[in-house]
Amino acid sequence: MKKRGKAQEKALKLFVAGKYGQAAGLLKTILEKDPEHPRLWLRLGDAYKKLDEKKLAAEAYKSAADGFAGAGFLVQAISCLKQVIDLFPQDDQIHDELAELYSMRGMNYNRPDKVAQDVV
Repeated sequence: MKKRGKAQEKALKLFVAGKYGQAAGLLKTILEKDPEHPRLWLRLGDAYKKLDEKKLAAEAYKSAADGFAGAGFLVQAISCLKQVIDLFPQDDQIHDELAELYSMRGMNYNRPDKVAQDVV
């Protein structure tokens, strides 16, 4: 446990220092050994986004969303999926997953790009 904690601290320091590639590499190594950390997946997504690795960022954000949703943290899961939508606004599957999460919270989800098309 202590070793993972130190590695997480190092990854955060690398990220804060703007060394996104190194941070991403370390986070990926940590998550390969223990993938049950949605916050680390979120940070990995942020690092990939900074590196303009959109597909990898989306995959990490999706993993974070799955972890948060599985633990009952629906607001955090929704936030992660919104990050994916920022990267890939036309991804129907992510919009469907967002709609499902909103529904679980008793809310309606109106797809922004569809609303814009309806208005025009």
